[in-house]
Amino acid sequence: MSHAGQARTGAVPKLARVERRSNGPVLDPAHGMLAGLCRDLRVLRDQAGGPSLRVLARHVGLGKSQLGAILGGQVRTPPEWPVVRRVVEVCYEHAREQRRADRLSWRGGLDEYWRPRYTLIEHAFGDRDTADTAPGPTATGLTAPGPTAPGTEVPRQLPPAAVGFTGRRQQLSELDGLLDAVTDGASDGATDGATARDSAGVTVVIGGSAGVGKTALAVHWARGVRDRFPDGQLYLNLRGHSTDPPVPPDQALARFLRALGVAADRVPTEVDEAAALFRTIVADRRLLLLLDNAAGPHQVRPLLPPSPHCLVLVTSRERLGGLVASDGARPLTLDVLDDDEARALLTAALGRARTDAEPAAVDELARLCGRLPLALRVAAANLVTRPHTGITRFVADLRDGNRIADLTVAGDEQTAVRAAFDLSYATLGVTERRVFRLLGHVPAPDVATAAVCALVGLEPPVVTGALRRLQDAHLVGEPAAGRFVLHDLLRHYARALATGEADRRDAADAVRRLYDFYLTATDAAAELLYGWTVRLPPEPERGTARPPLPFPDAARALDWLDSERVNLVALVRHAAGHGPRDAAWRLADNLRGYFTLRRGFVDWLAVARDARCAADGRPGPLAAANLSLGAAFNAIGRYAAASTHYTESMTLAERAGWSAGRAAALNNVGVALSQTGRHREAAARFTEAVTLHERDGRPRQQAVALDNLGIVRRELGDLEVAADLHRRAIVLHVESGSPFGHATAIDNLAAVFLDSGRPHEALEHFRAALPLHRRAGDRGRVATCLRGIAEVHCGAGRPRVALPPAREALALAQAIGDRREEAQSLITLATVEHRLGRHGPALDRCREAARLAGDTDCRHVRACALLGMARTLACAGRPDDADVPLREAVRLVRANGYRVLEADAFAVRSLIEAARGRTDAARVAAYAAEDLRRSLRPPT
Repeated sequence: MSHAGQARTGAVPKLARVERRSNGPVLDPAHGMLAGLCRDLRVLRDQAGGPSLRVLARHVGLGKSQLGAILGGQVRTPPEWPVVRRVVEVCYEHAREQRRADRLSWRGGLDEYWRPRYTLIEHAFGDRDTADTAPGPTATGLTAPGPTAPGTEVPRQLPPAAVGFTGRRQQLSELDGLLDAVTDGASDGATDGATARDSAGVTVVIGGSAGVGKTALAVHWARGVRDRFPDGQLYLNLRGHSTDPPVPPDQALARFLRALGVAADRVPTEVDEAAALFRTIVADRRLLLLLDNAAGPHQVRPLLPPSPHCLVLVTSRERLGGLVASDGARPLTLDVLDDDEARALLTAALGRARTDAEPAAVDELARLCGRLPLALRVAAANLVTRPHTGITRFVADLRDGNRIADLTVAGDEQTAVRAAFDLSYATLGVTERRVFRLLGHVPAPDVATAAVCALVGLEPPVVTGALRRLQDAHLVGEPAAGRFVLHDLLRHYARALATGEADRRDAADAVRRLYDFYLTATDAAAELLYGWTVRLPPEPERGTARPPLPFPDAARALDWLDSERVNLVALVRHAAGHGPRDAAWRLADNLRGYFTLRRGFVDWLAVARDARCAADGRPGPLAAANLSLGAAFNAIGRYAAASTHYTESMTLAERAGWSAGRAAALNNVGVALSQTGRHREAAARFTEAVTLHERDGRPRQQAVALDNLGIVRRELGDLEVAADLHRRAIVLHVESGSPFGHATAIDNLAAVFLDSGRPHEALEHFRAALPLHRRAGDRGRVATCLRGIAEVHCGAGRPRVALPPAREALALAQAIGDRREEAQSLITLATVEHRLGRHGPALDRCREAARLAGDTDCRHVRACALLGMARTLACAGRPDDADVPLREAVRLVRANGYRVLEADAFAVRSLIEAARGRTDAARVAAYAAEDLRRSLRPPT
């Protein structure tokens, strides 16, 4: 029996309760997420005090058996989103009527809680075969279309374990006992929804002084038990006691959500919303989280999962008593190693033969190092590199001189650490010392070899050798290939070494070189990936010639930006607060196009706001910052806010004499206006932008404005004009060497061909643009091309061929959070399903598209969705119901001058009249549609 048949009869076997043991999951995680959703819908209904299954089924449009199967978790594939949405809406409404709203566990709205959760389930199920669904308004498909979202692989983020870890048996035993509690709690299978939500997982706070080995213990134990957490292991250095700013909760949540498969555009910008989404995602997963170097409970609380299947390790120099008292965390305090453990650590590092030969010196070395693991490892590394130096002699050197004058102060562990660092530092060569000192001034979590070369101003072979020797001395770590970090203590130590004016000047010059490196690299990446994007002119003293491109191609540039994203956000933040302030707004300006491609609004808004702060009232940098803020708000459908920032940018750019910036702001104001249906106003802005760019000799930017003007002309029905505008844009992009802008103009021309009744040319152009957009990493334009390809196949009578690209387009649009593109993709998929005779799902998708377009005031898209609803209802034999959306669509079409859609409206009217048996009226409407289309088509 097919899935659809099972759904209609309710004959789906109940999901078995299974235990997840240490060798991995037995239950498919996708089904676990689905079971959790069904359970929570059932709990929501109970908390709302009803309504009855009969009443709920009537409101939702399903049979009682179908709805009962969903609420009972007796489905193997997700119900359609409109079904879930309606269940939630009815339960919320019932709770308000019964004055039980305060009893609901989930008070967030549909978009804040339920929709993100449903989207994740859709992605988890992936691109499965959609079963045929019986036609009619009550039909519901039970499979979710679309490929798995990018980035949904299981996260394995734990850093490498410390080599030669030893000791800490008691603490490891305590952690093992807590692990048993977590796995025992997870083995009960499906549990009552409220009970599962009320019971949180285990949180352990590993506390102790700096250098005592908190992180080493946590990583060592976590790596040993990682197989017990098959849904992933998350790691984040919160930088609570670092020279860099601590990681704020919104950025921490954004990183975890992206690691768990949430597309950057789906990550909420507000901490409460992001935390709610995080709790939703992890509620039914078994995860291990390591939150390293926390400053206080405020950093940790938003990251605590509610699931009893999760375990959280927190390391901190603070006691974090608030977590223990209020959140049930278990304290685990680390002291220095005991004598046996310290001796064992040194033996593991130096070899038994060497330590057995000088046992007294070994004990004295441990004492001088305060039995701190970090100090012991540094001292041992020093001895390893001096194999002919006896331990007794080394201890004498450690005692000698004025380095540790205060060593005899009882309990002064940090003095012991300083002594060990001093001795290791003294053995370094001049180059290694300077590299180490300057690494302490890097305002980013880690640094790659190329950046270190820029920092110290030396050639790669010299820097590579110095870094290798610093690693051998345990003064520098390499958590990932080619990326280097300093322990917080070592970073403080390195910075403290800059005692003289010359050292401080060298450090300041090095930081400036580091920023220049990142400015050069981001500028080169921007030129390759989005060279048509208007950016600030270079400072006169920096020259006007662009540096040679350090990337062989656009793909490598995009990979570099992805790998450096966290560092770039940190660098902008540091520059805005501590200087060089110009680097903050220049980096942000270079990154605007990257965020347009990759999204991620938490980082995007943080960078743009830091740039605005660092502008210090300068109109040019302020204009660029407002351009970025406007682009961010435009991308999430907040067009009014986008227009405000774009208008402010236009004014500031004019004040600064930045003609290119003013033209870019004009163009972007036009984009925001066109999104809300104000096409004629938008056309005026685009025309002015074209004129400015042409006057000042900016062909790539002129091409972008021409392309945008062509889009609004197409939607207004001026197809011949639109085709000419897109062709002009193509020529300019080709002549100026802008392949990705060229691709956008090609797919825009393809859309004109599609509206002009030239499907073969449309398909050819969509196919030509698609690989270029994939290469650029522009998932929004990939979705646009896939949608166009699906529409061509569907219009040619090949709906089954159209189904895969239509599904992929929708999945991509949802993954990047582009609500306009999502609505358009829903309409395309609805058209395909309509052609397959699946009127129920088609109608639901059109309704959802109309809602999305209404929420963002996308009038053209809403009119398309309403026409799709009317068409589907007419073909399903419901002409009177079809009249309602058609009337609203016609109102929008005529108010905004959408002539192509006006022809579509006549065609839908023909279907409605035919369904009523009014043949003559149907024929008149069909003729009107064809006449209008013929008048709009440009000559071939």
